[in-house]
Amino acid sequence: QSYLPAAASWAEQRIFNELAARALEEASHPLAPEVRKELSLVEQVSPPALDDYQAVPSTSLVQLTNGVKLGFSSDGAITTLEDRGVSWASASSPLAGFVYQTFNDTEWKPFTYSYLND
Repeated sequence: QSYLPAAASWAEQRIFNELAARALEEASHPLAPEVRKELSLVEQVSPPALDDYQAVPSTSLVQLTNGVKLGFSSDGAITTLEDRGVSWASASSPLAGFVYQTFNDTEWKPFTYSYLND
């Protein structure tokens, strides 16, 4: 039961832009057509053409044409990011690592309270 309000809140956040566009349309606001046009650009995205892409092994180090070095760990985190001699990521300081977190009921209640009330 305590999971439902947080899940509903998350779902609600996904439609804020749509609700704003509808409110403008219902009020016949002059910005409504422009807002709807901009939203449709975001909603109707075509997949990119991958003809010029080259597959590389997931853990290989890649040097881009501008000199940037880029590498990923087996879990997908960026573990090499170097540009002009500056190291922005490493195995000990990865970027964009995926974290999965679970909550039991005692952990979930404070989390949802904070999430729904901050």
